[in-house]
Amino acid sequence: MSNRWRVLGMGTAIVLVAGMTLAARAGLPVKLSNVVSAADLEAEIIAQRDEIASGLASPDSFQSGTGKRQLATTQLAVLSQALAEHDTDTKLKAAAPAVRDAALQIRQAASYADAQNGLNALNAALEGHGLTSAKVVYDWAKLAKTRMLMESLRDRTDQIRKALRRSKDPAAESRQASTMAVLGLAVSAHAEEITNPSDRPMWNEWSLEFQREMTLTAAALRRQDAPAVLEHFKAAQASCDKCHETFKR
Repeated sequence: MSNRWRVLGMGTAIVLVAGMTLAARAGLPVKLSNVVSAADLEAEIIAQRDEIASGLASPDSFQSGTGKRQLATTQLAVLSQALAEHDTDTKLKAAAPAVRDAALQIRQAASYADAQNGLNALNAALEGHGLTSAKVVYDWAKLAKTRMLMESLRDRTDQIRKALRRSKDPAAESRQASTMAVLGLAVSAHAEEITNPSDRPMWNEWSLEFQREMTLTAAALRRQDAPAVLEHFKAAQASCDKCHETFKR
């Protein structure tokens, strides 16, 4: 593992989430309904689909929107895998593996035509078509590279900070925090990249602490409890700081 993943930034809720070993072969270390509701996953899946579709409105938008598309497809792949493995049955759960595969197809698209084919597959999956070939089991470490996950988390951290200053849509802001917890699980799947195996228990402890605090942040945002939002978000950042202080060297 390169040193750049051992130098953790302070003050963001993105740095400690590389802690848990979460390859599909090992199974999830937490019950997903304790992390995020299936309803929030579905809402975020649709939001990311809409973001991707907007960026594929024309060949020009395909060329200019690479960065945003990479972030949206990364998040869509992770959210869809979480829904596929969620312990609650929902309307879109059966489609989730196919949605994941379509997101990965769009992310890898080298041309506008390829991306459009992926978007067509994504929309078809959401409508309940073409689901038979997609498998539920998938290695979380292969959903996205750590860099893209951290960039996604950084963007959502900024949204939480805006909500702390002035809340405008509690339900949507709550989903930002819940999604951060889920994205953290995906980053944690890269724990085996850490050079020293003896470091992994600390990553594990702080990762789970981060996840719990972000889940609590989401709940506080939804009920518009500003003091609790600040308390739990600061606690999540404190976990980041501990990780930074330990692994900066």
